[in-house]
Amino acid sequence: MKHVLLILDGASDEQIPELNGQTPLEAACTPHLDYLARSGTRGRLQTAFQGLPVDSLVCIMGILGYDPARYYPGGRASVEALARGISLAQDDLALRCNIVRVSDNGETLLDFTAGMISDRHAERLLTRASLPDRAWELHTGQSYRNLLVIRGIRRAIPDIVETLECCPPHMHSDEKVHGLLPEGKTRSAEKPARQLRDFMLDSYIRFTAGKRPKGCAGNMLWVWSPSAMPDMPAFQATCGKRGCVAAGLDFMHGLGMSIGMDFKPAPAATGYTDTDYSAKAGAAIGALDEYDFALVHVNSPDEASHQRNPREKVLAIERVDRFVVGPLLCRLRDTARDDFTFAVCADHMTRCRDGKHAGVPTPYLVYPGARPAVNGRLTERSVEALPVLPSLDIIREIVRT
Repeated sequence: MKHVLLILDGASDEQIPELNGQTPLEAACTPHLDYLARSGTRGRLQTAFQGLPVDSLVCIMGILGYDPARYYPGGRASVEALARGISLAQDDLALRCNIVRVSDNGETLLDFTAGMISDRHAERLLTRASLPDRAWELHTGQSYRNLLVIRGIRRAIPDIVETLECCPPHMHSDEKVHGLLPEGKTRSAEKPARQLRDFMLDSYIRFTAGKRPKGCAGNMLWVWSPSAMPDMPAFQATCGKRGCVAAGLDFMHGLGMSIGMDFKPAPAATGYTDTDYSAKAGAAIGALDEYDFALVHVNSPDEASHQRNPREKVLAIERVDRFVVGPLLCRLRDTARDDFTFAVCADHMTRCRDGKHAGVPTPYLVYPGARPAVNGRLTERSVEALPVLPSLDIIREIVRT
């Protein structure tokens, strides 16, 4: 039996005046998702966990059956390090290190992507950064996403992941920089927090001194998402299925590695709104020839939300339906006949009005289902009266045999 789990990152939303009072899921033309919804079980999925950030890593761990209260490594930087081949010891700390754009006076955070900075411009800017200690390592990544690793710090401060408070830049656009800088919640965490504050502010000085590459909007480094080495049981051991990940972002690759899933690369799948949807579908289809379970992650609805662009979010959802859901469904019906399940959900809501995540229940479907609905769709209003399922329970519905 074959199983597909498609995660539409951030696809759930509020009703938007610009879309005639509809949500993007309602406004989008999605014939393939509509077919799955009419013939599947639908409901609302509670993906957020009390006391933890409403973040894709937390939410997707729960959807895969891993309780974040037990297994969350504190942030996504450590799983991204795994994806990039950066080895981490138990005493190391990994942090996200975004290139962002702040106002010309350095006071306000304007764009957490630095205008979707190119890899080439990002690499050139990073050469200007100055690291305060030999234990610090700066690693280039994808576009604005980079990594900072501090070796051995957890020997001296074992609880640094929990006591270092850093603000995610995508949640704080148009806010004052100085109110968002890292803070230590204990005396021992305050020294590294101060070093990180100085590092970030110094990067603004260094990035704005002299001439920047033409068209480069980045002018500061933003450190966040402190995390430790993940430690989780293998997916095959917990669910009895050999799994593979088809995704464009490092954190999904690293999450798969953390639970023993393989990764099917789709080089043109960027994880942004310009992603090659067909390439991602092709990677998933190729995975199903070899594996029992394919985890497909599409990030473009979330990116459009953070850009506060509801029409782009509608287009992203429509492209997923046409270029991902349609081909996958056709392939499954041709090769697996009726011996498959196809689940679709959002990992969390991301609001276009302010670009922020919200921990409210989101729509989900599992095809085929015991409660088909003739007029069903995968939308917020169509499931508002349906039961709420804890995310930790949905994996059993997906991998049923």
